[in-house]
Formats: sequence, C-alpha cells, structure tokens
Amino acid sequence: YERINKTDMPIKNDATCLFELLRPYRTLEQVAVTFGEDIMTYKDLFTKASQFAQFLYQHRISKGSIVGLLMERRLEWCYCILGIMQIGAVCMPLNVNQPSEQINKIVADSNAECIITSEQCYSHVSDIKVYCLDSISLKDYKEMDDYERCLPEENAYIIYTSGSTNHPKGIILNHRGIMNHIYTKIQVLNLNS
Repeated sequence: YERINKTDMPIKNDATCLFELLRPYRTLEQVAVTFGEDIMTYKDLFTKASQFAQFLYQHRISKGSIVGLLMERRLEWCYCILGIMQIGAVCMPLNVNQPSEQINKIVADSNAECIITSEQCYSHVSDIKVYCLDSISLKDYKEMDDYERCLPEENAYIIYTSGSTNHPKGIILNHRGIMNHIYTKIQVLNLNS
C-alpha cells in the first residue's frame, strides 16, 4: 500500500509546469503532436501557443484567470492549453456534448473569465466573453517572449464532473500534480524523446 501511494517524482530541469517542461524543445522541427492526419512540430506548437498567449494577454486575461475551452477535440487544443499556461491562467475544458444549460452552470460556478470556442460550439454559452478560435488570426499577434512562471502549488486546470446530484462539481489540479502525472507517465511508458 505504501509503495503504491509513493508517486512523487523529481522535477527535472526546474520545470514547474507543462509549458516550462516543453519550452527547451520550442525550436525543433520534429513532430510534437498528431491528431488524425494533422501534425504539428514543436516549433509550430510553440509559435502558435505564444501567439495565442499574446491574444489572451491583449484581451486582459492574466495569471489566475479561468479560461474555458469549449470545442471539439482537435490539434488546436494543444496550443490553446500551452498558451493559457504561458500567461499563468487556468485551463477549464468543457464537454461539447453536454446540454447548454449544464455548460452555462459550470461557467457560472467556475467564475470563468472567458470561453474559447469553435464556430460549431459558439451558441452553447451565454453571459460571458466568448472568443471563437476559428475567427482569431494568430499571425496578427506577435509571439510572447515572456511567460508567467508558475509555482507548483498554483492552479493549472479545472475539471468538472457530472456529479451524482446532477450538479457539476469542479476539481482543481495544481501544476505539481500535473507534472507528477507527466513524469510518472514518462517513466512508466519509458518515453525517451
């Protein structure tokens, strides 16, 4: 029992969040992410994440702000999450298959600052700032050189469960927990590159 619960992993190269962990790879032309037939190199991933961070920053989204992601799973999710982390905001994925009423309850409960969505999901939310990713021209935003260094105990991600009472419940994950999970997966799956 004690061995099973011993999951602490040493943090390598001083990275305290996912953005910092991947930052050394930001100029590589190697494939970083695939989704179906679509691929994105580390360089493209970081360029778009940095431009997206600049977009968020220019729209007054800052450290600690909760940013909802409401769109079908696609390649762009990756740079959105990294861009959100780059400015120290908190990522909150939302399930596109939930009824609009449930999504709006979650958004209200979380005190989200804004929602990033797609054209297909745009009508699912109300009473909050909504930005349609399909309408954002990232090339209009310069890359953000700086990033907000996150502390391990700071919030990184919020996941809402359906809840047994039909009232959604938010679970907050901090950077330490996410990094611990990532390093455990790297070790268990023997990932080397």
